[in-house]
Amino acid sequence: MNVFNIQQFKMHKKGPEKVLGNLEARIMEILWKIGEGSVRDVRENLAKKKYISFNTVMTVMNRLIGKQLLQKLRKGGVYCYKAQVTRKTFCQKISESIFRELLHDPQFFGMAGFMSAMERLDQNTLKKIENILKKRH
Repeated sequence: MNVFNIQQFKMHKKGPEKVLGNLEARIMEILWKIGEGSVRDVRENLAKKKYISFNTVMTVMNRLIGKQLLQKLRKGGVYCYKAQVTRKTFCQKISESIFRELLHDPQFFGMAGFMSAMERLDQNTLKKIENILKKRH
């Protein structure tokens, strides 16, 4: 997955838009929902909110192929696209990238700051972290 650069991280955005453009994120959400589809299928889903040209959707979908997020398949004379990773895997990879970047930058990562953030987490989230750590060891 060749999608993430820490410089592109947008803290104020939600979900995939934190690291993808608005249209890229919307296209990924559609394909995660429908499984696979043509440019026309995706465009029809997008057009429910705002008109977007066929060529724009196709260009963005081809960029997502370059980022290794989509794959293009030929089916009966029509190209179909589908996600190469699940939404869950995408989010995990982004989280890993962010954490790895922070760990390797001593100016941003201090154990005191990390522990302070951990102390403010609710019990449910702490339990999830604990379970993840238990699986690793």
